Amino acid sequence: MNAMHELMATDLRADLDRVKSPTLVLGSWIAYRQYAPRSAIEATYASQYRKLSGVKIEISDSGRHFLMYDDPQWMYQRMDAFLE
Repeated sequence: MNAMHELMATDLRADLDRVKSPTLVLGSWIAYRQYAPRSAIEATYASQYRKLSGVKIEISDSGRHFLMYDDPQWMYQRMDAFLE
């Protein structure tokens, strides 16, 4: 039970500058379209990862929570391009 609490309650954003590896972050915005424009969601992702140098953030237009099921072709294209 403590492990789950630690996992869900620990904010590691302050330590992101310690990560030195290129990082791909895949996200979605479509579930929030009635609340905010895509640009606002992109800005939120950018602010969350601002201390992570070398981060590449990609946002799906159709995938929701489970990108691997909702938009697999998009996800694999982004992963392949990042790994090249």
